[in-house]
Amino acid sequence: MADVIVVEDIVTMDCRRVIHLMSNSELTADMLAVYGAPDGTGAQVVREAGVCHLRAEWPLKGPLEMRGEGWPVSKAMVVWSFEGCANVTEALMHASNSFVHLFGNKPAYGFVKSLPRGVENGREVGPLMVFEAEWMLEKCAAVGG
Repeated sequence: MADVIVVEDIVTMDCRRVIHLMSNSELTADMLAVYGAPDGTGAQVVREAGVCHLRAEWPLKGPLEMRGEGWPVSKAMVVWSFEGCANVTEALMHASNSFVHLFGNKPAYGFVKSLPRGVENGREVGPLMVFEAEWMLEKCAAVGG
């Protein structure tokens, strides 16, 4: 993949990872695993003027460096899209389990853009204290320690 140029690699505000790769060589969807794409992620591959372009997007469910309001430095967190989850709690538990697997310790805090109606800031959800945060991405939960 030495001749692959990353044209775009972003996380959208609605918690989707977007990748656009370009190469003189043929590009295939299986190359997306390097970027954390789940198995079966579809990709659009087109050849224009002799150059191959691969574009794909998927719901983000994994690690991400985040910087909250007032934080002096960014922190490694696990972000989990609500897509495929029955509720916020399920997303928080998936993110928490992934955090333990990736970093070897349990997260203490969970964050969402807006808490469900009737849920107070600082409420305990399993081992997490969950907070509403304006800086959070939409349609996902994040956990960190």
